[in-house]
Amino acid sequence: RRLPLFCGEEWFNRKKGNLEPKPIRNLRQVDKRRAEHGLEPLEDYLKSVSKHLRTSQKKKRLKSN
Repeated sequence: RRLPLFCGEEWFNRKKGNLEPKPIRNLRQVDKRRAEHGLEPLEDYLKSVSKHLRTSQKKKRLKSN
């Protein structure tokens, strides 16, 4: 069994480019830990990565048509 993650570095890819972080250790402190490592808040990162994923998926669909 894997331990919960530290900074939200791994994700489940849900339908339509929606991402969900895998379990995170001490979720209340995750943004503080991310800041200590020079990372943006988890919510901001989630929005950015989700947008990028949706754009990539849209490009793939357009190429395949």
